[in-house]
Amino acid sequence: MLRKIIFLVTTFFLIIGLKLKDPISIDLNIAIPFLFTITYGLIYVVNNRFSISKILLILISFSIPIIISFCISLTLNSSDSVDIINFAIKLILFSIFAFFISKLYLKYYSSEILLLHINYSIVLHAIIIIVFFLSPDLRNLFYEFSDVNDLMLTQIGEFRIAGFSGGGGALLSVLQSSGIILSGYLLVKKQISFAYFLISNILLIVSILLTGRTGIYVLVIFFPILYIVLHKFRFKINGAILKRVFAFIIILFFVGILSLFLIPAEYYDFFMETSITRFLNTFQSKRNTFHIIFEMYFLPDLDRIQYLFGTSYFGRHPDHLLESDIGYIRVFYGAGIIGMLSIYLPYIYMLYLGFKYGFSKFNIPSYQLLFIFTSMILILELKESFIFARHLLPLNLLLLFICSHEKKVIN
Repeated sequence: MLRKIIFLVTTFFLIIGLKLKDPISIDLNIAIPFLFTITYGLIYVVNNRFSISKILLILISFSIPIIISFCISLTLNSSDSVDIINFAIKLILFSIFAFFISKLYLKYYSSEILLLHINYSIVLHAIIIIVFFLSPDLRNLFYEFSDVNDLMLTQIGEFRIAGFSGGGGALLSVLQSSGIILSGYLLVKKQISFAYFLISNILLIVSILLTGRTGIYVLVIFFPILYIVLHKFRFKINGAILKRVFAFIIILFFVGILSLFLIPAEYYDFFMETSITRFLNTFQSKRNTFHIIFEMYFLPDLDRIQYLFGTSYFGRHPDHLLESDIGYIRVFYGAGIIGMLSIYLPYIYMLYLGFKYGFSKFNIPSYQLLFIFTSMILILELKESFIFARHLLPLNLLLLFICSHEKKVIN
């Protein structure tokens, strides 16, 4: 039991993470998986026949062109930026962590338990987000020792709860929506009960509304795609499915009614105003979110060398501000065409594997899930930068190594 708790805690901090402020200044997103890897990982290497995964070597090799491109960009621009090198280092570390964590889960438990623990981690974070919303004093106390985004200390932080992540908004809401998509996969594979599916998803939906609107769009688009894919593109609706959908709607309705009596009026009114109203205004206002996004599409003003290797800044430095949140534009501005290809290569690789083994003669469901998650990230880059998010990269890497194991079992 203790070992399973240690495994769950490690998975939680690898995906959710928590960065402590100075003078401690420790990123638990890295520290706890590192301690887990050098203890359980070394024990595993000593006591078992060990071989390094081909996929792990490929992922680590992807960091080489990123680092080379970064060094060229630094030299040409006389820059002191470390954004690109941070991504390369995290790619290496998260790949190693995900490899050993998945390997150890397969030794002591199973890939299904790892997927369950990923889902448990996101649901637990949903509970933390809700508690922080209902208790501003507790939230502010937590923010005092965590490295939270400065925006969370302003009025924005009142309706975009950061949880353990350090910054609320689109990135966090997408992580929370990933928990719902994963629960749908686990339900189809009969790894969770329908009761757990209902309760956990209600918590996750509330957490999405408390963090950002993007997670709602992700659910509307990708949850139906997951259902269709797992049913081999046969869109069938039977009586059992209709009963479950109806039950979910009824329970969600009664939870909303119950919340009117349990949640203080000022919190409920604030939630309705900041979360629901803002979401509806995305479509109704004259200058809605979609208009703002379209205005962010432009070609940055760069010279010929910078078109190849970028400026080494990703549009957030005071001297290199870029009036665009679009992920592809920011990466192009910072890394140029060559660096951009290098940075997206790991995701293209995961997308390729997901398509090859998820939609060919193999038809492996876990690869289909990997394909959906990777597609989601690459599509969301059209809105803002998601590839640098510390939540989604380790989540995708864990899925990748789970897929690798299932492929070996089938072969």
